[in-house]
Amino acid sequence: MKKQVLTIREANRLAKGRAKVSADPEDARLWRVERPGSVQAHEPMTREAWLAFLGAGEGVISTKQAETILPTVRAAVAALHEVWAKCREVERALGRDLDGLEGVIQDMAAGVDDPESIDVDYVRDAINAQADEVVAEADACPGCGERRVDCLVWQDDGAVKCSTCGKQYAPPAK
Repeated sequence: MKKQVLTIREANRLAKGRAKVSADPEDARLWRVERPGSVQAHEPMTREAWLAFLGAGEGVISTKQAETILPTVRAAVAALHEVWAKCREVERALGRDLDGLEGVIQDMAAGVDDPESIDVDYVRDAINAQADEVVAEADACPGCGERRVDCLVWQDDGAVKCSTCGKQYAPPAK
């Protein structure tokens, strides 16, 4: 047995001011649902679906549930602060700001089953993928001031060759 959809009048009565339903001006088969901050078009709903829609986002978890998960949430936030502190240590060690380093660590955590499987190459490649597209001013080409990473080619001997002006130079020591 197919459940009966509500009429617009019934939907408005059940909404009790939380939403206003009218016929959609572009497609009269649809409902136009106006709520504070949004206007949406929806297929007409059954009573159960409409009440669930109205309640979406309200009381997602109870106070008791929140109290139960609070220690876990606190531990997760504390762990995140530790990650941020470690990221700042890495930035200081590399001598540059790495916006997105937290993202690199989160991606690593999500992508590996065993943290011990993360090796130096994996870390280097992940960080380099997040690095800025320009080098620090101190590392720029002394000939033309080029800072774009794509234009500065690191040689096997440690020198840098600028593809913009052709100058080869030794980068300043950190």
